Amino acid sequence: MDPSHRLLLNAHRVQLLKDLDADEVLQILVSKQILNDRLVDRIQSKPTQFDKNVEFLTLLAKRGPAAFSLFVAALNETGQVHLAQLFESEGSSLNDSISARVEATADWTRKDVSAFSFTSPQSCKKQPSNLTPVKTNGLKLRRPIENDSGSLDEKPCCSLSKYQKHDIQQKNCEESMDVVPSPCDALSDLMSTTSFDILHCEAELSQPRSKKSSHITANQSFSTNNTVNPCQSIASHSKTRAKDFLRSCDLADGPTINDMEVQLSSHQFRSIHEIDSYNISQGLKGLALIISIDNFEESACLDNRLGSNIDRCRLELVLRQLGFRVYILLDGTAKEIWGTLMEFATLEDHERLDCMITVVMSHGNNGVFYGRDGKPVFIDPMLELFSNERCKGLQNKPKIFLFQSCRGDKPDKGVDEVDSPAKNSNSTLQAPQSDVYTNPRIGPKPNLAPPIRQNKLPTFSDMLVGYATVQGYTAMRNTKHGSWFIQALVRVLAFHACDKHLLEIMTIVNNMIKSREGYSPSSEFHRCKEMSEFKSSLCKKLYFFPGV
Repeated sequence: MDPSHRLLLNAHRVQLLKDLDADEVLQILVSKQILNDRLVDRIQSKPTQFDKNVEFLTLLAKRGPAAFSLFVAALNETGQVHLAQLFESEGSSLNDSISARVEATADWTRKDVSAFSFTSPQSCKKQPSNLTPVKTNGLKLRRPIENDSGSLDEKPCCSLSKYQKHDIQQKNCEESMDVVPSPCDALSDLMSTTSFDILHCEAELSQPRSKKSSHITANQSFSTNNTVNPCQSIASHSKTRAKDFLRSCDLADGPTINDMEVQLSSHQFRSIHEIDSYNISQGLKGLALIISIDNFEESACLDNRLGSNIDRCRLELVLRQLGFRVYILLDGTAKEIWGTLMEFATLEDHERLDCMITVVMSHGNNGVFYGRDGKPVFIDPMLELFSNERCKGLQNKPKIFLFQSCRGDKPDKGVDEVDSPAKNSNSTLQAPQSDVYTNPRIGPKPNLAPPIRQNKLPTFSDMLVGYATVQGYTAMRNTKHGSWFIQALVRVLAFHACDKHLLEIMTIVNNMIKSREGYSPSSEFHRCKEMSEFKSSLCKKLYFFPGV
């Protein structure tokens, strides 16, 4: 379905859910081959008319380019003219409430921001502080592939060389299917490096992507010519979406634009939970840096990361809705990555803002990830840049680091699950060991040094570090829909940033990753598993309070 038509359906969704009589409309759409009997049965199985309408509108948006016009015609044919009149013009503007929400979301992104440049000699030219709107000439949108039973090949993010891949392909030629680009693989450089206005995650440009690093200033939001903007679907009001979606959705399909609409917190929820949580102000909450290495030089002997561009777009969209100003480094060398990290850590804006997020997406190994040139960037020294000693502007503030990269070269084959866990009848509870030396006769060993009262902080605190996989294992990436970890993360953030703190969100992500299984028949990665993990030194609950 055309993005503008989806916008119109979302804009009037509440009224459609209340007033639509879908029974006759369904039969007309079956006769027009928009729906089939299986989908009708799925809709009719819902217990109430409201639930039927929810299911119908959700399916309708996925039924191809002709679905919208035939739906409007069916409304007129069944006497529901008052609903058909809502869609008299395909290019009609969205209602004022949606526009107001988009304006509120993007108000802080329209401010001029200082240029953000590399410190390395090979850096790109400095961007002007007053950015111009993104130009869309030549941009062509593709609708996603819509089918009911398409199998997806999974591609691990492990750092196998092209020569190793060639050996695998010689053993099984089906593995070469993983490197066939999908329509989503040809995303625009323009969208991914400047603005997110035209994002629909299926755009393509006629010009090939340059392999030079793209240095980005903070994201801007623009609206030109009063045209309907596909990205405004993030602002559609979908109050009726089921909360159990995260449990029931088919993860292999990847999140849609509607799945990335961040649900808003209520003022009542904020007033209850902000007392014992980190201070997160309204409006601009913090800065975010996305480091995405999609393409590698020939000398690096690393495969390009198909699907990573989808991850990058989804992350930017969700982070912006959460209230972050987003910077992106695309295809940087190790030297450029390190220079960018050092400059990002010293930005003065950290002092007046409340949070920081850094996301890295690349090939990697235990303790490192790789730049475009195949040279390593070590994770521990990277974290030291944001320690309380070196980054004073972020002291006592939450700092989040997320790594979508392999941490080894071993795919997780998984194990067979037993029906019930074995119980160890001989297990006994032991008293916890104390860190203080004690003697039952003389008591604790005295501390000879007098106590010194100083206001000090640990070198590292208030950090959360999340990894796509556990140490020693590969991380999985779908060549059409992006990595498992980022897919799950953007979904859960969109649904639960409004009512859960970050540790709860990351735990739900772990559960989603745990339940997923790779599909790549006749290859070594078929039925592979993945287990994400995180470690935290956060000292309070971290709520993002989107929208309030």
